[in-house]
Amino acid sequence: LYQEQVMRIANELAGFSLSEADTLRRAMGKKKKKLMARFSDQFIEGAQKNKVSIKGAKEIYDLIEKFAGYGFNKSHSAAYAVLSYQTAYLKANYPAEFMAAVMTCEMNNTDKIVENLEECRRMNIEFKAPDINTSEKEFTVVDNKIWYGLEAVKGLGGKVVDGILDARRDAEFKSIFDLSERIAGNSINKSALEQLIKSGAFDCFEKKRAQLVETVPTALKRGQEARKDKERGQMTFGFLAAAAQEEGETDDSYPDIDEWSEAEKLANEKQSLGFYLSGHPLQRWWPILKGYTTTTIEQHLEESENSKVRIGALVTKIEKRVMRRTGQPFYIATVEDMKQSMELFISEELHEKYGEYLVADAIILVTGKIYNRANGKSLRVERIIPMKDIPRLLTNDLSIRIPPENDDSDKLKYNLKNLLGSHRGNCPVFLVLSNGTSPGKRILVGKELFVTPDYELFDGIRNLFGENCLVINNAG
Repeated sequence: LYQEQVMRIANELAGFSLSEADTLRRAMGKKKKKLMARFSDQFIEGAQKNKVSIKGAKEIYDLIEKFAGYGFNKSHSAAYAVLSYQTAYLKANYPAEFMAAVMTCEMNNTDKIVENLEECRRMNIEFKAPDINTSEKEFTVVDNKIWYGLEAVKGLGGKVVDGILDARRDAEFKSIFDLSERIAGNSINKSALEQLIKSGAFDCFEKKRAQLVETVPTALKRGQEARKDKERGQMTFGFLAAAAQEEGETDDSYPDIDEWSEAEKLANEKQSLGFYLSGHPLQRWWPILKGYTTTTIEQHLEESENSKVRIGALVTKIEKRVMRRTGQPFYIATVEDMKQSMELFISEELHEKYGEYLVADAIILVTGKIYNRANGKSLRVERIIPMKDIPRLLTNDLSIRIPPENDDSDKLKYNLKNLLGSHRGNCPVFLVLSNGTSPGKRILVGKELFVTPDYELFDGIRNLFGENCLVINNAG
């Protein structure tokens, strides 16, 4: 249905003049509800003259009013149809290029970049981290892979990126020292270099990120000295170093320090990019955590209202709000798993009880009921358990699958007995002896080998018998 058809209905069914019908059309186009309402009586009266019942006329006008919320004229609709077809064609036939263009348009919107990154994964498009020698200013495609745009790295302005690209025209950068020496003027500073390192843009230099961050002050100093010497027209140490590098000799030195932990690496990535790219804090824990959940955030969208669910998630944000009608405080927490995010509704009473667990980057298990909001589904929280307490509070018993090739190994039996004995507690443990073709017999160990479940125990069992050997029967 188009606006022109509504004009025809008003003209022929309700006796509107063409001028009045056009005014009605414009009222629809500009969503002017008051003007639409004013035409209601005229429409019903006119329709009655054409032998349409009052009820029928009201129903027809109600449909016209509803249509006003989304209706367009023919030319407008045709333009949208052409644009939609062109967009669909590009996405279907040039998927990597299309997604790179979309991400470039949303370069300053982290949420949109994350959303489009998930779409790239769904479409099996490889997505590469920023690279100082490959990435351009915007998101680009090389060999059917999308490379992260340098200007999307947080804290890098257009001037910094332009300086990097200008210096890179002649040759790739060989090191952080080479980059600092070749960039003109003062277009790069400590903060910009650190952001590039944290984002992974200097991984091509094959140095630890922790080493590179510690090297930043020295690299900047060498860059400043190189520029001063160049201004004086002298042969610089920078030129000598570059020549030495080509011959395999270099005086570039890096501190002998440990690399960041995986958690530090991911936290720094999020700080520089706005999201986790190379991994996710939940990844390390997910094989165990999922055993205590009833659904993922993505799956919860399929659940009906008031369904009780339990999800494992990472806290990203917590906000205090106030009920408009009652002035009662409440809290909204944003959480995410490795695929999607959602909001939790937390009453003031529950926040007093669980508030210490609702901090950024905390991993929690949340039990609650689904409820529908205007902007989607949320979870009304009933209980929150911090990561460290989940195994102890929610494990009924453990089953350990013993592969057929290991069921007669004395060494493994000895190691398992020691492992269980070092975590003594009240949780029953079953051994499942498989013959390779059937599930196998389930044998309860002696009470002296009952355990207190924790992540160290779980890791120990998986190290002995493999990733998929452990089955957790949770408390529901």
